[in-house]
Amino acid sequence: MNRCKFATKTITLLFAALILTLGGHVLAAPITIDFENLPLLPPQPNNFAAAGAMQVYNDPGVFSISGGVALGNPTFLPAFPLHGSPPNLYGTTDIADPTLLSTITLTLPSAEDITSVTGVLFNGQPIAEDYEGLPILPHGNI
Repeated sequence: MNRCKFATKTITLLFAALILTLGGHVLAAPITIDFENLPLLPPQPNNFAAAGAMQVYNDPGVFSISGGVALGNPTFLPAFPLHGSPPNLYGTTDIADPTLLSTITLTLPSAEDITSVTGVLFNGQPIAEDYEGLPILPHGNI
């Protein structure tokens, strides 16, 4: 992911992980990370400068996410109210705190046999860009 001086790349993570149990391959309920309920957060600051340093959120044994910050009702993303889960999203940029990373990392438990992860991505740049996720690794990371 290229990071130019004024580029803003924001990702809202509405991940749903499909999980198979080890015993009989029964489909378990999806996990949704929506930054209102999991993790439980009130509306956050609406811009990267006010959000501050990188924030790591986790639910032990369920997920861990790092690299960015949670933002609330980001006005610079006009598609967010229609396609996100207002008020919060998780994003990163290179125009704010230097602790923000160019990569957002989602870690999931390896013992859960996760078969897929889906999410909604918002690009805060005025140009189109292609994004590609990594395959789910044996340790449950993407």
